Amino acid sequence: MNIQKYKQEAIMSSDKYLDYKRIVKIIVGNLLITSAYAFITVPNEIVNGGVTSFSMILSNMADVNITIYTNTITVILLLLYGLFLGKQFFSGSILSCIAYMIFYFTEKNRY
Repeated sequence: MNIQKYKQEAIMSSDKYLDYKRIVKIIVGNLLITSAYAFITVPNEIVNGGVTSFSMILSNMADVNITIYTNTITVILLLLYGLFLGKQFFSGSILSCIAYMIFYFTEKNRY
């Protein structure tokens, strides 16, 4: 199978809908990453890059809850992603962002 045909099939399958396997992978992946951030990275103040680490820095500079910064930056980046990169994988990105925001808020505020 040539590469061009493979790319076209990937684009067509991702444009139509999110299949169940992809949904489960996105949700489980976000659950794992948010658990790591909420229980290891943020409590130990480890800055390793990304939205949550940038939010940690902003939260230390201004006395605002880290989840507010994280959710705000995530929404802004999601909008920019949709604007500049197109709609091919946008549905997966929306699901991932929503799952991350919900899981992070829930896990961070649990204790």
